[in-house]
Amino acid sequence: MPRIIVILFALLALNVAFTVAAEADKKVELITSFEDDADSSYWGTDGEIEVVAEHPTDGKNSLKVLYPADPESEKRCYSEEKNLESLFPLDWSPYKKLQIDVYNDNVKEAALQVRIKSTNGKKVWSKKFVIPSKKTETLEIPMEDLKTKIDLEEISNFAFGMGKNRYLTEMAPLDVDYTLYFDNIRMIKK
Repeated sequence: MPRIIVILFALLALNVAFTVAAEADKKVELITSFEDDADSSYWGTDGEIEVVAEHPTDGKNSLKVLYPADPESEKRCYSEEKNLESLFPLDWSPYKKLQIDVYNDNVKEAALQVRIKSTNGKKVWSKKFVIPSKKTETLEIPMEDLKTKIDLEEISNFAFGMGKNRYLTEMAPLDVDYTLYFDNIRMIKK
């Protein structure tokens, strides 16, 4: 009899674990994990981009972005206007946060700026993230932070930038080429 009780409790615990995992999966909305070459067509760049089978965190591929050295100006990887709506929902108000996995393939840490614009680019939110050398970092952007600067219901531009720019004065000049890998861009629902 006690053995049956142990088995029943084990089955109950397993059921609870699967239910919790299933509920967590329902809250994650994958934007892209770059599994298809066409996924790169939604992004513009001041450098070079390609879908590669290196450093993925979800699926088999990631987006490799080369930011060429330029001590005078910013280099970006961006999605805007019609391309943005092919990737992201334009209304971010139903979400709790945005998460992005980034691998830094350089010997130095990388200072990456994430910039999001709303209302046809008139309002801007930007933040600097430091990605350690030879590591993957998950960038987390809470909607609570965004809504203080931009309209969550009218997102119009999304960019990853490196180097000097007018939005974040603490961004250092881009003195050497940098290669970053982006993957598993996802929105977490409330």
